[in-house]
Amino acid sequence: MRRIVVLGAGGYFGAAVATLLRRRDLAFVPAGRRKSAAAMHVDAEDARSLREALREGDVVIDAAGPFQKRSAALFEAAIEKRFDVVDLSDCLAYARTAFAMAPRFERSGIRVVTACSSVSAVSAALVRATGVRDPAVARVFLAAASRRSARYGTSASAFDSVGRSIDVWRNGEIGPARGWGEPRAFDFPAPFGRVTARLVESPDAIFLPRAFPSLRAAEFRAATRIRGLDVLLSVAARIPPLLALARLGLSPGTVALMRFLGRDGGAVGVEVEGADGVPRTAALCGAVGAHFIAAMPAALAAVEIAAGRVAKRGLLDPGGIVGDREMFRELEREGVGLTVAEK
Repeated sequence: MRRIVVLGAGGYFGAAVATLLRRRDLAFVPAGRRKSAAAMHVDAEDARSLREALREGDVVIDAAGPFQKRSAALFEAAIEKRFDVVDLSDCLAYARTAFAMAPRFERSGIRVVTACSSVSAVSAALVRATGVRDPAVARVFLAAASRRSARYGTSASAFDSVGRSIDVWRNGEIGPARGWGEPRAFDFPAPFGRVTARLVESPDAIFLPRAFPSLRAAEFRAATRIRGLDVLLSVAARIPPLLALARLGLSPGTVALMRFLGRDGGAVGVEVEGADGVPRTAALCGAVGAHFIAAMPAALAAVEIAAGRVAKRGLLDPGGIVGDREMFRELEREGVGLTVAEK
């Protein structure tokens, strides 16, 4: 096995990746921006730090969000030092950066897997789970496990789409929509029930149409499940001064309040329509282990690469390294169940 390095190992999703690796008795090096005896010091935005800490042949799992604030520094270092990268990015702009650099990844002989998380690895697997052969519409719904997941990075990511023009896949092409608008309900299995979620920008806008060429529309909606926050953000999205105030108020204190007001358990679901127009749904739900939904694809993909079982190089499909059945089976071991239904 090659060396696996987990960037952002002290964060919420980085810690989840680390837990998954430990439970499988896999050695890895935790890394983060803060200097500590327990982790290697690596700043994902500092070129010198990356060059000094990482080496040729490493497999780097990047969980150092929010990716909306990230540059291409890690990608540049990977090309120079020749190490592979698997990230948990939920940012469309970051995915576009990876696509623009794809020819350079291939020339350097490295592997880069971006959006290997709830988006777009899990969302693509759920679309396939519905059994719709030629999906025309895919709507993805995220119900956050906010009592656990509300952190500065995850909150900054959620706030990023609120009130601005975002890109979504509609009518067979990328087009604009208003972030945190167009609420739509999804019926998750008990005990979650009906959850109303709102449009956010996502790498699904480019990855799902690549995985399913028949798709005419691919939308991603999220619900914070923090009491009162979704409605507040929906109002703020229409009032710029109120939105600016909400963003300025994002601090450790307010994030701690979000956790207090949040809910346990989390889920990701899809509603898929084929040529017959009949909606079919699939969902992954966890009362305790929901954070592993985002972490599992990256952990499994990194292990496959580190073990030498991935021959292809360049920019790889986030849903093309680990089989859906294996991922669902591993998530079930962590308390996350799959449900498939037809409306």
